[in-house]
Amino acid sequence: MIVLVFLVATLIFFAFIQLLKWKNFLVLASKIPSPKGYLPFIGILPDFINGDARSLFHTFVDLAEKIPCPGKVWMGPELIVLVHTPENIQKVLNSKECLDKPSFYRFFKVPQGSLFGHVEPWKRHRKILNPGFSLENLKSFLPLFDEKSKKLIQIFDSKCNESQFDVYPHMVSFFLEATLNALFDYDVNIQKDAQKDNFGQILEE
Repeated sequence: MIVLVFLVATLIFFAFIQLLKWKNFLVLASKIPSPKGYLPFIGILPDFINGDARSLFHTFVDLAEKIPCPGKVWMGPELIVLVHTPENIQKVLNSKECLDKPSFYRFFKVPQGSLFGHVEPWKRHRKILNPGFSLENLKSFLPLFDEKSKKLIQIFDSKCNESQFDVYPHMVSFFLEATLNALFDYDVNIQKDAQKDNFGQILEE
């Protein structure tokens, strides 16, 4: 019993010290709105522990629809600020203070050096890719994107009389067709294949 009391007292002491260090941080965090129904400093931690990457992603999407922008949730001691408007997303993406990713990104098992990877591999890859995304190069792709977009619009026009249809295979095929043509000068007609009934199943496989 004495050992238990000592352990609890020690935990409370260290928690108090940590709270003193976080005082300014917590004051600023308190000004950011948060959704109701989540315990302070626990937040979505149960969702994170009990769910997989897909369910956690949907948790974030649901939260973005419920709270103002910016809004916050806690994942244990880690504060997560959610932004979902174009203006705020632009500020985050352009900020040098937001390059590195939080520790829980390991849960998603994203490739290192990708958009969602750690900052050092990303910087190396970005430096290599930068010349290919110069303004002059991007402008040279405009006629190609215009051509592929018009083809996509024609496909959508042909389906206007249908009560509903799945846009996913058409958008994926548009992206693949434009990317292969722009990066590798390889012209294929993937958008035509997307109109086949089993194309969506092929993508999932």
